[in-house]
Amino acid sequence: MNKILPLLILCFICFKGISQTSPEIIAQVKLDSLVKTVRQFSGEDSCLVAGVKVKIINRVSSTGNDVAADYLAERLNSIGVTVTSDVYSAGGRNIYGTQLGLVYADSIVMICCHYDAVADYCADDNASGVGIILEAARILSQYQFKRTIVYAFWDEEEVGLLGSKHHALQSNNNSHKYSAVLNIDMAAYDANDDGIFDIDLNSSAGSIKIKDDLVAIGASNSLNITPTVVQPGTADSDHSSFWTYGYPAVLLGESWDSNDQNPHYHTSADRISLFNLPYYHEIAKLAIAYLEQTAEPASGVSTQVLPVEELDMYINPLTNKLSVNVETPSTLEIFDLNGQLVMQKQLTAGQNEINLNHLSQAMYVVKVYSAQSPLVREMKIIKGK
Repeated sequence: MNKILPLLILCFICFKGISQTSPEIIAQVKLDSLVKTVRQFSGEDSCLVAGVKVKIINRVSSTGNDVAADYLAERLNSIGVTVTSDVYSAGGRNIYGTQLGLVYADSIVMICCHYDAVADYCADDNASGVGIILEAARILSQYQFKRTIVYAFWDEEEVGLLGSKHHALQSNNNSHKYSAVLNIDMAAYDANDDGIFDIDLNSSAGSIKIKDDLVAIGASNSLNITPTVVQPGTADSDHSSFWTYGYPAVLLGESWDSNDQNPHYHTSADRISLFNLPYYHEIAKLAIAYLEQTAEPASGVSTQVLPVEELDMYINPLTNKLSVNVETPSTLEIFDLNGQLVMQKQLTAGQNEINLNHLSQAMYVVKVYSAQSPLVREMKIIKGK
């Protein structure tokens, strides 16, 4: 007899408004928070992973970097985004945090970096990227956005961009839509203190728009850094995996173009003591402000809570159907954890039986809304076999 995996209802969520714009978001980017993450992730300081005190000194994939991956998953879980661990090969594991968009949930804005390394410590390459992305998740997870945000951490970048290549191929095969992919790789070294950083892009209109937006956000917020546009940009980091399939993507990082890159990268001498901390702070502000604006704050959304009886999702063994009872004609949408719309159905007033036969065993997000109300009800479900 097959065991039935029950429906898990985690919570009902009412959406809160967001009036924040870049200056208010930028003010929340804390250098001490960035430094704490980098020190933990590069093994300078100990941290707790699975309740055990550890030092993440080594993140080399071939020698096993599961503790580093577990650290990322636990941090994202504590922040409150939906976490996915993708073991795509015997030696490769990507970690994702997904924050579902309110209006255009299938339009993805991704901020990403690699977390693997080639030696001990490797603070700039690329604990610096990890620090920025976890800081972005800490801040932006407090708010609702029109587009879906994915916080992605790639494994095996150092042995051929394997983690991001896997994800980009899967995204292309599943017709995922990306508004932008912002890759952070080595973002904390500025020896001559000139504030210059690189934006690497290709010739696609989407990548050029990301560059233009980054430049405009930096200027309008008077950030103390100066962009250099590198076109054609390097293909030696994870953004190029997305270029392969025509997705808009750029690399944001320290200035290789002016030969002011960290001379100790790929060695155990790459330590946080070499960081230009004010420079790193400004790069983080720019990346997070860009993410906020591109995902589009969902302003003016009601905070009113719907009475439970207006939307009743019964607890079912979710093998092949979901029962939904609504008082008024409504729309039901089901998304996977990458924000991809996998089903849309019009509901009539009363009880509706939704056939889930075509969905694979996985967790999904269900949203129900009506034309008569701006309110959206959301829940997570797990579909069994």
